[in-house]
Amino acid sequence: MTSIIDLHPEMIVGYDITVTEKQDIIIDYKGFTTIFEVAIEKEHVKVTDKAVPPTCTKTGLTEGKHCSVCNEVLVSQKVVPALDHTEVINKAVTPSCTKTGLTEGKHCSVCNEVLVTQKKISATGHAVKTVGNKKATYFAKGYTGNTVCKTCGKIISKGKATAQLKLKTPTVKYTGGKKTLKVKYTKVSDATGFQVKYKIGKKTVTKTFSTKNTATKTIKKLKKGTYKVQIRAFMKSSSKTAYSKWTKSKSVKVK
Repeated sequence: MTSIIDLHPEMIVGYDITVTEKQDIIIDYKGFTTIFEVAIEKEHVKVTDKAVPPTCTKTGLTEGKHCSVCNEVLVSQKVVPALDHTEVINKAVTPSCTKTGLTEGKHCSVCNEVLVTQKKISATGHAVKTVGNKKATYFAKGYTGNTVCKTCGKIISKGKATAQLKLKTPTVKYTGGKKTLKVKYTKVSDATGFQVKYKIGKKTVTKTFSTKNTATKTIKKLKKGTYKVQIRAFMKSSSKTAYSKWTKSKSVKVK
């Protein structure tokens, strides 16, 4: 630092001048003493104020500077506006019969903030139908069918077999006559005919009658004796024939 003493030395002739460690100046002139406090100007000690990057929701700051001694701001920091969210779509998830779904949502790919919340969609549940069911007949068992989901095809429950239909055993009345045997039987539902079986000794004969209604049939030209007689109904369809049980054997005398 340049002082007035350095610039004008002719002005200090006859003066006794002393500079202290604190840089104060003491001037003595003919017994009169004067002390001068000298302010020494120093340069700022610069400190960098780091920039603050903005986020999606908060503002930022530019880089700045200040003096670490006197705290004077040397370069002001400027506010940087907050950034907009970078939207990413969260795809909707379609619910299934057993699993829940989700509505479409959105989030920010930068800060991960949820912008549109995805909502839970309940599972639809199974929409059921019956498949493979068939009615029982006089020739085969039936089946109630499997319960399956129309949407996903899952078998919810398996069906059960149902019993094969059976023809009822006919009600019958036998009358023995002179070389004849009268058989009176009643109609059996779904039957297409009847068979009469009669036996004398070791000989067994079966007669078939294709009437399905209540009727009386006479078997002629029989030998005298006691016959064991039975009857059953039958149902014929194409190449298949179903039979009822034989009635209990009954003894009938033929004269």
